[in-house]
Amino acid sequence: MKYYHGSNQAGLKVLKPFVSEHEKAYVYFSTNPVLAALYCVHALPKPLNWYPYGFDAKGRLVYEEYYENGFMDIYGGQKGYLYVCEDIQGDNPTKIKDVVVSKHEEKVIDIIEIKDMGSWLQKKIDDGKLILHRYEEISPKVRQMVLSSIQDDFKKYHLEETSSAARFYISRFPQLLFGETIETERLLLRKWRKEDVYDLYEYASVPEVGPMAGWKPHESLEESAKIIELFINQKEWAIELKENHKVIGSIGFHHSKIKKDRSLEFGYVLCKDYWGHGLMSEAVKQVSQFAFERLHQDHLFICCFDDNLRSARVAEKCGFHYYKHLEKAYHRYDGRFMDEQVFIMSKKD
Repeated sequence: MKYYHGSNQAGLKVLKPFVSEHEKAYVYFSTNPVLAALYCVHALPKPLNWYPYGFDAKGRLVYEEYYENGFMDIYGGQKGYLYVCEDIQGDNPTKIKDVVVSKHEEKVIDIIEIKDMGSWLQKKIDDGKLILHRYEEISPKVRQMVLSSIQDDFKKYHLEETSSAARFYISRFPQLLFGETIETERLLLRKWRKEDVYDLYEYASVPEVGPMAGWKPHESLEESAKIIELFINQKEWAIELKENHKVIGSIGFHHSKIKKDRSLEFGYVLCKDYWGHGLMSEAVKQVSQFAFERLHQDHLFICCFDDNLRSARVAEKCGFHYYKHLEKAYHRYDGRFMDEQVFIMSKKD
């Protein structure tokens, strides 16, 4: 029988035991070359690891994409090597399906070079040898469990925010830092509270406000309360005016439809009574700085409907540049397909 060991190192002739997260010195093998290949890329420094796979009820190998485009983010364009051995001296103390470990040095009899891990694994997905659960298929409950596990890693390994592991986590799960308050000259950007429902309804029920952002005006306090529940669990700040502690809008991020690496898309709305005072530009500038410096993003986008001239002006005032035009990019609540202008700001700008 052949046994496979995945690695990002080239030219190995003998595989030697090493200490892994199981705290014992082993050489790890799998009788399944696809499972072994998942270990060709090391996204996190040891003793941390990022191999979100498992097996379904039919025993099929499944990769869970816990953030958008997470699979290709890890494997796309990466080179790997599958080392093949035979007649190893191994057993399976991990109890993981198809996994075998050896406490001894094992001689390599063949090497399979994989020039692009993403393409190679995608072919296995197409052939049914690997099941990919896309991010949008992952339930909110599971997503929250993943975040809790990451937070446990921060505590267990005393991760500093500037460490490579922390940068990996935060850049891909920016909600880890969304509990923080951001302050500007006139504003506090903070987490939403249930008692904000009256302020939200006051501005969200105005006919001119919601449609420009793609949502229908709120028709009741109960509707606003449901939206606040969503805001509390999403990457969304309430915009509080310091002078009177009134919530006058919201600002937050969404996954970018443009899908550049390490990128987020702004979403924001402001009470009509406060239009034209530079408040949204003040908020966007500060949140942009937060996204680049703390969330380790490379690109930020602002998308607005063609007739939303105010939002386009905010983008330009804050240093965003026109990027492209998207036809029928947004299906609005009223059934209309809306064209969008896209503005971009990059970390290097």
